[in-house]
Amino acid sequence: SEFTGGFSNLEQPGTAQRIDAIMGAVMYMTNYYDFGTHQSIILNFPVDLNNNNVSGIRWAELRRTGYGQPWSLYQESTFYDPNAASAATATESVFMGGMAFDSQGNIALGYTKTGPSTFPSLYYTGRMASDALGTMTVAETLVVAGTTSVTTNDRYGDYGQAVRDPNDDLTFWVTSEYTGQPRNTRVYSFKLGNDFNTDVGVSAILQPSTGSGLTATETVQVTIENFGLDAQSNIPVELKLDGNTVATETYAGPLASGASANFTFAATVDLSTAGQTYNLEACTT
Repeated sequence: SEFTGGFSNLEQPGTAQRIDAIMGAVMYMTNYYDFGTHQSIILNFPVDLNNNNVSGIRWAELRRTGYGQPWSLYQESTFYDPNAASAATATESVFMGGMAFDSQGNIALGYTKTGPSTFPSLYYTGRMASDALGTMTVAETLVVAGTTSVTTNDRYGDYGQAVRDPNDDLTFWVTSEYTGQPRNTRVYSFKLGNDFNTDVGVSAILQPSTGSGLTATETVQVTIENFGLDAQSNIPVELKLDGNTVATETYAGPLASGASANFTFAATVDLSTAGQTYNLEACTT
């Protein structure tokens, strides 16, 4: 977690002034949650990704199986700018992490991003309880874009905080500083978990993935995701081309809560006319 430059570490646009990564400190605060079957603590701190004063967020979950039992490391990873090809090549810093659990075991991560192309701005990501350990799978989401850099000193922020809302145990509330001068604070909320037992949808169209060389018998593959709390089977999936229904087929499953699976339609679509714009839709019904 060492950075160089004393308290002047992280780059900003349009100025030589760098801002404090708050190195060597666990970010406020280390959230604790009792899930009944186990207890968990989540914590994070900034780390220099590539010896260039580019920050990533090192995070870890500790678990124990009962009161008085020893804590052990359950999962850990380093989150870095998802637009970078690798940690070694990252130029934008992520830091000032705030992390929390919801009642379903999903994890939220709110953070600040800054760098040569990014004024200090607020984003969030996260992971579902069913995701592979050590991964942040929620797409990076911009909360508010900064418009200025800090130019008069290196002090920035003073931790960000993420907590869960006790009203539903699912909504996350995060607060953190953003932009440079004048300084601003934003309080925002979002939710990763679901209130519904049954909630299934198409989250992506995987094929076709390019507009060139398409044929009259194009295969369509989609990702089906179970956003609900209950496992689902025999899921009807509909395919439309230019508003016209091509097929309604069935994904047998089962698909566990929080899980996703790829599904390929038996029916094909005609996308063979060069230069024509097609509207391809897929959904669960």
